Amino acid sequence: MRLKARSEEDERKFITQVQEILADPGVLVPQCLDPGLFCPFEGYRKKLRAVDSPGDLLRFSRSADQFLSGLAESARAVESGGARLTAMLKTQYGSVEYIQRGGGTDPPVLAGIQNGRDVVWRMLAFTSLSKTRGVKVYSSSNYYLASCKSTPPPPEFFQDALRDEGIATGVSDGIVEVGTSGLSVLVGFLGKPVLRIREDSSWRSGAALMKHILVGEAGAFSFMPEFLDEVQVDVQQHLLSYLAGQADDRAVVRKVYDSKVESAVRSGFYVSRMKVYSDPEAFLKSLDPVDVPAEVLIKYMRKYGRGMQADTGRKVLEALWPQFSREILADTVPGLGEDAGKFSKGQPLEMIAAAREYVMRKGAGLPFEPWSEDSRFLADIIVEYRLFGKERAADFALRNMGYSEMRRVISLSFLYFTGAVSAGEWKFSEHEAALARILEKSLRALIEGNDISALRDIRAVIG
Repeated sequence: MRLKARSEEDERKFITQVQEILADPGVLVPQCLDPGLFCPFEGYRKKLRAVDSPGDLLRFSRSADQFLSGLAESARAVESGGARLTAMLKTQYGSVEYIQRGGGTDPPVLAGIQNGRDVVWRMLAFTSLSKTRGVKVYSSSNYYLASCKSTPPPPEFFQDALRDEGIATGVSDGIVEVGTSGLSVLVGFLGKPVLRIREDSSWRSGAALMKHILVGEAGAFSFMPEFLDEVQVDVQQHLLSYLAGQADDRAVVRKVYDSKVESAVRSGFYVSRMKVYSDPEAFLKSLDPVDVPAEVLIKYMRKYGRGMQADTGRKVLEALWPQFSREILADTVPGLGEDAGKFSKGQPLEMIAAAREYVMRKGAGLPFEPWSEDSRFLADIIVEYRLFGKERAADFALRNMGYSEMRRVISLSFLYFTGAVSAGEWKFSEHEAALARILEKSLRALIEGNDISALRDIRAVIG
């Protein structure tokens, strides 16, 4: 217990506050939603109707009931006329002060009685009753309700409580809603869905509600996710952290979704958007296609050893790639063979495209093996020409020649050979043009006539 010293003015205000409450102690008793023969709240009302003044409350001093004895102890404290020192009580709702005068009343009960004008603190007056009898108390600006038989309050209470916390809400089919779009989770209270939180909400709606509900057990609350119904997971840990204010609506909705996805994947299922599949073929059909045959993906999905979550075929390929890249390449790119290892690292679609081009280039039938960087450049131009035609080859040559004199000579000689030089010859020097003319004759003999002897003259120019 921590003590707090008060000024004379603060002391007077606090004593006046308690006196006003004790002058009409019936305001502390909530309206019971399901009163029965032994309803404690109705019993309190009956006893308090016989109280004419705060002094009459002293008759409850020996009561075994915490609420009644708390009224008597509070009346005795006021009569003593001093509250320079008040005790500070730390609760789940925050810290609150109270005065105690030697009785056996629990501090939370005293704090609730003495701060009974506050919509949150007044619930504390029934903390002992909540533990011993399992009653629930619901308190907001416009509602002060209780239940002896686990009856939840009406939707209007939840709206009012959230409004007290500055949270905007709507109502649909008797369920209060926070947020307007995205995944949603129902928060249940006493087995009944009372609040729908959506993924676009950044509020901490659960913790906000907890400030207005006195309940003895956390099990009164539950989560009811509105997605992936086929997957059942324990989300109690997420629920408890959410009610404690450790996660906002958006974060807890995503945590629940991720927990369901992880459970499904561990069990060998496939998750796409809001659906769960046991068959990889049906799963793939629900996704955007990717440039890999479906039968290839299915083959390695079955070997993968676990399920997966993906919203596109590309994501499926990316999941399989680290483990099966060589096999997928071999099955997808005919003719690649043992060279698959050259393309097994990197982004899958880029590597598959590069592997296909590699195979095409191999099939282009180069008439010589490059012996230098410049001869490799010439070889690349010839491959472009044989695979894609003179326009693309000419464009390739001009884009990649850079400032190297020999590459410029090779590029111009190819333009002469294809007749694509047109008005671009002015970009080259006279020396480059002269060498290009010499090289062009040997180039033509090599490409058109497969004259291997022309390589001698080409090597003489390129070096």
